[in-house]
Amino acid sequence: MNALRRLETLLSNTSEPNSNAQLLMAQIQIKHGQFDRARQTLEACVSNDFKIRDDPVYHYIIALVEKNSRNYSEAIKSLNTALSLSKKEKVGLADIAGMYVELLDALHFMQRTEEAEKLLEEASEELKGSPEEARVLLLSAEHLIKRDNIQGALDLLDKVSPSDSCYTEAMAKHADIMLNYRRDKKAFLKCHEEFAEENPSVSSYVALGDAYMTVLEPDIALKSYEKALSLNPSDPVLISKMGKALVDTHYFKRAVNYYKEAIKTSNDAELKLQLAELHMNLREYEKGELILLNELEEEKSNVEKSDLTYLRFRTRLLVLLGQIQEKSGNITFALKSLKDAMENQHRVRKRVTIEQSGEFFKKLHLNRYEFEIRKKDHSEEQATCLCSSVSI
Repeated sequence: MNALRRLETLLSNTSEPNSNAQLLMAQIQIKHGQFDRARQTLEACVSNDFKIRDDPVYHYIIALVEKNSRNYSEAIKSLNTALSLSKKEKVGLADIAGMYVELLDALHFMQRTEEAEKLLEEASEELKGSPEEARVLLLSAEHLIKRDNIQGALDLLDKVSPSDSCYTEAMAKHADIMLNYRRDKKAFLKCHEEFAEENPSVSSYVALGDAYMTVLEPDIALKSYEKALSLNPSDPVLISKMGKALVDTHYFKRAVNYYKEAIKTSNDAELKLQLAELHMNLREYEKGELILLNELEEEKSNVEKSDLTYLRFRTRLLVLLGQIQEKSGNITFALKSLKDAMENQHRVRKRVTIEQSGEFFKKLHLNRYEFEIRKKDHSEEQATCLCSSVSI
């Protein structure tokens, strides 16, 4: 969005119109979903330089605008023009691949299947040997899934070879289809098992472990996570997955010991939060509370208090601390922790932009915890006041 604003400012301060810059601005506007503004930019672009109509990218952007307006017939015409011009003008492979993908999608939508099949053959031939060939197959498969043509999508994914850069994505998409569309758990697992066997790596073992967790096989998932950890024993994300898998398999004592050893090695704050939550679920409230109080003391001296990542983490920590204190009967301390969480969240609000706030802020359910406290007949007025003031 900043790039778009800078470009708009630059163009507004320039006396002579620059058609290439306007074309670039239209592309950025499309990327941000501003299709009406992109259309206006293209109209201004043509009025300033009629020769821009010889640029294949111009017709490509026009097609994207038409597709957004569901004018598929016009989009197909523009994309055909763009591809035809691309054979005369120098255009990047990424743009050419994009043109093919969008045209394939439009043809499928209009149920012009034979044309789509011929076009796919043409795209494969033109992009043969390039990284974009597999990308066309993958993106085309995604469009077919949206059109509920599941078998067609699988046929395309099967054409992606192990040497292609997007092979991992293709295998993941294939597995996803087996689980969510074919409802075939065995085939879903087989995809991940074969990929891990062909490509033994941290990412493939993690994906396999996640797959087993998805189908509720945590015991087998543990083995996959252990293989991943053997390749990268200090990765906090892997350690976290392993800990959660141990909890899901009800190996609670083993999980506690595992977290403790991992924390000794890494001193990772997120792992401390997970261990404290585990203690709470095991009704070991004092142990969980002590971990969080110690972390608060440690963070006071080691972390910049205005750091946004820390502030977000601190809110979660204080909420969990309030939960533990409430469950253990320390109502006064629970109220204080929840107040601190609310005040800390206000600090977070001041630090983030409007765009970020829409993605980050979610209700932290402090009102639910306060309601539980109020049910215990403790300070109803104080609890009500706090509940009404929290809207994150």
